[in-house]
Amino acid sequence: MSTSTLQPVEITGEGGRRTVHVGIEKVEIRREPNIFGGECHGLYAHVSVASEPSGTPEHSTNFFVSRLIGEPFWAVDATFLANGFPQHSNGFGARYLRLRTLAPGLAAVLNRAATERGLIPQDAADLPLAIPTNN
Repeated sequence: MSTSTLQPVEITGEGGRRTVHVGIEKVEIRREPNIFGGECHGLYAHVSVASEPSGTPEHSTNFFVSRLIGEPFWAVDATFLANGFPQHSNGFGARYLRLRTLAPGLAAVLNRAATERGLIPQDAADLPLAIPTNN
């Protein structure tokens, strides 16, 4: 589980409204070639989500998410369950498969983390992502 401080986050899903505990493992700018000869460029993050405030591994799920240039949302690239089993894994920035976006509460935590790390301006969290070309 996360070495970062867990933050309680309210999310709404199929089962209704609930609180999860989120640890941000990593948020960074990433640039990689895609399978079509182009390039994926944007933010990449690893987020641990636990159902219990203790954040023990048996209650956590790991999400690997990205927000590419021009996108106002975070998309889930891969999900690994608490036992390490991959629920799905598409690779960084894969947009040619089924797109799953992150819950708004989790996205807000990631936008705040990206802002705190100086990766995006504070007023740009809900706008299409723009990253200076030198990054």
